[in-house]
Amino acid sequence: MARWASVPGFEGYYEVSDTGRVRSLDRVIHKPYRSGNRLSNLRWGSHADNAADSARHGLKKGTRHHGAKLDNRKVRSIRLRYAAGEGMTALAEQYGVTHTTIGRVVRRSGWGHIP
Repeated sequence: MARWASVPGFEGYYEVSDTGRVRSLDRVIHKPYRSGNRLSNLRWGSHADNAADSARHGLKKGTRHHGAKLDNRKVRSIRLRYAAGEGMTALAEQYGVTHTTIGRVVRRSGWGHIP
């Protein structure tokens, strides 16, 4: 049976088990260069802190990500075609991505670094 411990300074809000499971962790992020959700590997931080850690430690975005199906040219084309009235489902099928991915592209919540 797992043992649970409170995150220091946030007792009653967040807990981490000795097996690495996490409860109610919407703002706890990993310390740099460590892996796992163990209590010793976590620190308190905001969403912005987490994004900064990801950038600092080389989280790959866009075409640098090994699984990217889109590139800058395709992203620009998707945005133009959507603005011209093409539907997300048709665009998703043509580019081999999900409807959700197309939505993120056109809302700029994904591929936001592309003008």
